[in-house]
Amino acid sequence: MKNFSLKLRLSIILLFLFAISSIIAISISMYQTKKTLVEVLDTQLYYFAKRVVNSNINTLINSSNLNYELNNINEDIAEKYMSIEDDSLTYAIYSLDGKIIYKDFSEENNDNFVFNNNILNTNDGLLFEENKEFKIVWMRSNDKKFILLPQ
Repeated sequence: MKNFSLKLRLSIILLFLFAISSIIAISISMYQTKKTLVEVLDTQLYYFAKRVVNSNINTLINSSNLNYELNNINEDIAEKYMSIEDDSLTYAIYSLDGKIIYKDFSEENNDNFVFNNNILNTNDGLLFEENKEFKIVWMRSNDKKFILLPQ
């Protein structure tokens, strides 16, 4: 067995230590980034719920035009830059007895959301729920007549 020179052995050791430390640094960085993104998205979901709850829900429900329309915008440009069909934040409005009054998501997602009666028992009107596919914030409206489900 041939002995390698001291310079070559030190180079191999330093290269190995550099590779190991890079893997550790990348792993820590990925973990911290994922944790931060989850916090940012949870905050975005909460504030989205607050905006809808603080809006006039009766006007939204009674409105004859609940679908969003793009006025004065070229549809090609809208489809290119805006995801119209697949919104990342959607919501539903429930009555206190658990019936859907209005929903902003497709029928295929309808089975994933079952009314959670625990929201009626909370003092602050806020309940967080998480499953494999969705994070949900159940929130009572300010007038306590409706339950909002943004996800």
